[in-house]
Amino acid sequence: MSQDENKDTCRIFISRKTSDSNVVGEEIRGQLNLLAANRIEFFDAERIEEGQRWAEEIRKELDQADILLLVLTKPAKDDFDWCLYEAGLFEDLHSSTSKSIVCLYPEGEKVPDPLFERQGLEATTKRIFKYLVRLYTNPRASNTSGPLNAALADPKFAKAQLLPIAEKIHKLINRKPADKEQLIHANKYIQVILPAGVNSVGKDTQISSDRESLKELFDLPPSPKAGKLFEWSKLVAKARIERDSEGHNLAWANELETEIVAERGDDRTSRQLNSRYLARDGKLYRPEIEFFRKNENGMLTVDVTFSEQVQDSWLKNAEPPAALAANIALASRIRHELLEPFLKRLQDWRAKPENELPALERAKGEIERDGFFIRILSEGRMGEAFGTHPDEGQELARIGADFNLDVKPALEKAIVEKDLQAAIEALEAWRENNQRFLQIGLRVYRQQLDLDPPEIRPMAAAG
Repeated sequence: MSQDENKDTCRIFISRKTSDSNVVGEEIRGQLNLLAANRIEFFDAERIEEGQRWAEEIRKELDQADILLLVLTKPAKDDFDWCLYEAGLFEDLHSSTSKSIVCLYPEGEKVPDPLFERQGLEATTKRIFKYLVRLYTNPRASNTSGPLNAALADPKFAKAQLLPIAEKIHKLINRKPADKEQLIHANKYIQVILPAGVNSVGKDTQISSDRESLKELFDLPPSPKAGKLFEWSKLVAKARIERDSEGHNLAWANELETEIVAERGDDRTSRQLNSRYLARDGKLYRPEIEFFRKNENGMLTVDVTFSEQVQDSWLKNAEPPAALAANIALASRIRHELLEPFLKRLQDWRAKPENELPALERAKGEIERDGFFIRILSEGRMGEAFGTHPDEGQELARIGADFNLDVKPALEKAIVEKDLQAAIEALEAWRENNQRFLQIGLRVYRQQLDLDPPEIRPMAAAG
C-alpha cells in the first residue's frame, strides 16, 4: 500500500504493560511533537474516558495509527499480555500496509517470545537516538509523505535536540521496579512554547502542562486531542471572571506576555510577575516565571509555576467574623498606605501633578487589585456577617455605590487630566467613604464576636 502523497501527520499508538503508569509521559511527548512541528499525534488507552466503549475506541485508534510503539519496562517478560493483545489487533488491521510495530524493551534483555518477530528496539541511549533520527528524517519510518523534520539529518543538530530525549526514555525503560517513582510537581505549572521566529504570545501559542494543573487552574481536560497541546486563547478564556471588568484576574497573563516579548528582544527586565490568579478550583495563586529556556533551533519555552496563596485562599471558607476582619484590614491599609500619605503629598505646595499623580495611580492599582481578590473570596461570608444587621447592610450597599459611582470615577478623571486639586477632593471623598465603612464594619465585627461591654447601671447611693 503506497503512502498518501499528502499525508502530513504521524499517529503513534503507545501500548504499555498494565502495571505501568504512563511511561512516555506528557513532557516527552510534547518535546517529540514540537520537533515535528506538531505533526505527531499520540494515543494510549489511558486517554479513554470513563463510560466510553474502550474496545471500540482502541480498535478505532489502532486502525488510524501509523506506528504501534510497544513499551516494555523491566522485566520485559512480566505482565505484557495487554501489549500482546494490541499488537495482534494492530497486525490484523494492517497486515498489508507499510505501518510498523516497534517493540522498545530494556537494555540487556530480550523481546518476549510472542513478540520476537516485531521490530525490536533495545532501550540503549544510542539505539533510541538512532531510531528517533530515522523517525524524523525518513518518511518510510513515519509513514508520511515527507520528513517530519529534515533538519535533524544534521548530526550536530540531531544530537542537541534528540539525545536528551533519548536519555530520558532510556532511564524510564531501564529502571528497576523498586526504583519506579511518580513525579509530582509541588506547584501547579504551565509551559509556554514559542517556535523559532515567533517573538510574542498569540492566541494560538501552545501550552504544555500536566493534567492536574490544567484541571485545577483552568478546568481543562488533559489535552484537547491525543498528542496535541492547548492554545493560549483557551487558558485566557478560562481565566476570565465575569465580574472582573478591569481584568485583575488576567493581569498575570498580560505581564507574562510583556516579559516574553522583552526576553525575545533581549531587553533585560525584572522578569517576574506581580499579580495573582484566582483559579477555577477557587484557590488564589501567585504565578511566577521559573525558567526561560532558549534552544539552539530558536525555540523558546517559558515555565510558569503557580504557588497557592494560602494566607488569602482560606477566606473562601472563613467564618463571617474572619471575612469581615479581612475587609476591615483592607480598609485600614487603604487609609494608611494610600489616602493619608497621598493627601499629605498632594497638598504640599511643591507638589507637581506629573510627579505625584502617576505614583498615586500605581498605588491605587495595587491596592484595588488586592482588594478585588479579598472581596471576591470573602463576599459570601461578608453577606452572612451583615445578614443579621439589615440597617448596616443597607449602609454598606450605599457606601459601595457611592465609591463606584462618584469617588472612583472622579479620582480616575483627575489622574487622567492631571488635575491636582480635583485629585485632592476625590481623595478626601474617598477618606470619608472609607471612614463610613470602618465605622459600620467595626460595629458589626464587635457584635459578631459579642464584644460589646454589658450595660453599666449606676449604683444606688448608700442610705
